Amino acid sequence: MLRQRTQRVVGHFMIVILFASLLLWIQALPTVHVSAQSLAEQKKTIQVIHHVRNSNLYLEFRTRDVQLTSPAHRNTKGTGYIQLYLDGQPYTQIYRAAYVLKQLPKGEHTVQLELRSHGHEPLGWRNHFKIMVP
Repeated sequence: MLRQRTQRVVGHFMIVILFASLLLWIQALPTVHVSAQSLAEQKKTIQVIHHVRNSNLYLEFRTRDVQLTSPAHRNTKGTGYIQLYLDGQPYTQIYRAAYVLKQLPKGEHTVQLELRSHGHEPLGWRNHFKIMVP
């Protein structure tokens, strides 16, 4: 019985260690800080964290004053989505705080992001950066 309890404690400890390692790894990812822009007399900021692994682009959005939601929440104030352009062409709409673009072609790409309302109007925040897919 003591052996089973010890194994359970060790298992829980390993989970905590793995979670802490994941948090440290996420904090070490490159960060692009975006300056605040005026939007309906409020400052809206979105911090974009991105990195490329293999042929995938991992994106994370940290928002303040704006919530990324699906179109089902279009009548909720303070919500919207991010329109993503890849190499100048519309690519996808992002409704979540994390997103992965999979199997991008090799080479350099330009990623453009624009915050929009669910009525598709630009909300004043934009960002762009270049990535290299190995």
